[in-house]
Amino acid sequence: MKNGLKDCFVEKLRSFSSSPIFIHSDLFLSNQFITPSSDRKKTLDRHISLLYELFDNNKIWFPSFNYQFPVSKIFNPLIDKCELGPLPEYFRSSYSEWRTPDPVFSAAGIDKHPGPLTPKKEMEAFGLDSIFSKLHAQNGLLFFYGIGFSVATIIHYVESLVTPLYRYDKFFNGTIIMNN
Repeated sequence: MKNGLKDCFVEKLRSFSSSPIFIHSDLFLSNQFITPSSDRKKTLDRHISLLYELFDNNKIWFPSFNYQFPVSKIFNPLIDKCELGPLPEYFRSSYSEWRTPDPVFSAAGIDKHPGPLTPKKEMEAFGLDSIFSKLHAQNGLLFFYGIGFSVATIIHYVESLVTPLYRYDKFFNGTIIMNN
């Protein structure tokens, strides 16, 4: 990206500095934005550094979804891996300050935890306490880093607001392990 265009882009992004940025990513196309290294960790660090530069280190959130809960019936936000690729998992394990307690559609981020901090007996993945509701309430932004809109899980949150006829709820029982 040419410097003038990049500076304009960065300036526009920083005008949203009080809003959380929810980053969907795919390294296949986003590798063009950095100089890759043969060292996997350095490559991932370069991506995170670029995102920190773009968003001025403010309220970066990554989806940190783990699809094992419906089968395993156990979720531990501290150790269960994000299954959305290497960048969100690396962010979760190396940079994030928190992870939401949703056993499937969790998010990891920096800055203040959007809450709730502990799970409830009954939770709705796209309800009022969901990461998607918090993103909406804080005028958050979606950022697609090397990936298209088709992965935007927030569409399920929008659907939950209007309850279309084709939607149906799924229920899972299980255990969420918090602080051992």
